[in-house]
Amino acid sequence: MANTSTFRTQIYVGGKLTYTWPISTGKSVTPTPNGTYLTVEKANPVRMIGGGKKGSPGYYNELVNWAVRFTFSGDYYHSAPWSVVSQGESNVSHGCVNLAPEDAQTYYNMAVPATRSDHEQREGGKWDDGWTQWFWSWSQYLAAAPPTWPSRRPHRQHAVNPSTLQADTATAPLGTSTPGNFSAANPCPGNFSAA
Repeated sequence: MANTSTFRTQIYVGGKLTYTWPISTGKSVTPTPNGTYLTVEKANPVRMIGGGKKGSPGYYNELVNWAVRFTFSGDYYHSAPWSVVSQGESNVSHGCVNLAPEDAQTYYNMAVPATRSDHEQREGGKWDDGWTQWFWSWSQYLAAAPPTWPSRRPHRQHAVNPSTLQADTATAPLGTSTPGNFSAANPCPGNFSAA
C-alpha cells in the first residue's frame, strides 16, 4: 500500500508484510491516483515525457529504470534516484510512486501483470485508467455481469469423465518452450502483492 501521508509503501509477499520502503508520490497538482490497481505492464527502461510543451514549466523528459505501470495514463512504481532525498519525507513526483533504485529493482523483479497495488490519496482514481474493476464492490461487479454468467442464471453442469476424452495430439509450436517446461514461464512463483 502506498501511503502519501507517511511517505511509505508496504510490500506483501505471500500475504506477509515483507518490505516497507520510503517513497515519494504525486505533488498536490499531480496526485497519484487513489484506489486499487493492477500491474498493467513493466519495462526497463521507460521514456517518460509530460508536463506540457517542451520548455514550459513542469515539462519533463526522463529515461526511467525499473518501471512497473499501474495506469493506462502513465503512472508507475519506478526508480527515482533524483528524488531519494525526498523519499520518506515529501511528495514531489508527477503522479508516480518514486522508489530508491534498489527498492525499485526488487519490486520490478517481483511484479507480474495483475500484481495488486493499493494507493491512499487525496483524490479518487479515474475509472478505466488501468484495470480498475477493483474499484467495484462484489455486488457491483455481479450487477454488471452479463446475464449468461452462472451467478446470474444458474444452470446444471455435468462433470466429464477424463477417460472418455480423446488423446491430446497437439505439438508445441516452433518458438515455444518444450512440453513440461512450465516452471520456466513463472520465474517468480508465489503470491505477491503491493497491497
